[in-house]
Amino acid sequence: MSAIVVQGEMWLTCAGRERHLLPGDAFTLDRNEPHAERYGAQGATYWVARRNPQD
Repeated sequence: MSAIVVQGEMWLTCAGRERHLLPGDAFTLDRNEPHAERYGAQGATYWVARRNPQD
């Protein structure tokens, strides 16, 4: 999954590392990757693109 923050702010924690993301920041996550998300007072909007694997 690839995503880009378009409004607001969020904190993304993966593998013990926290990132503060603002509009224009992008991030990727592997399928089923454990993570935590936290949002600012106004929330956050982000666009996500996913690719479904072919069986």
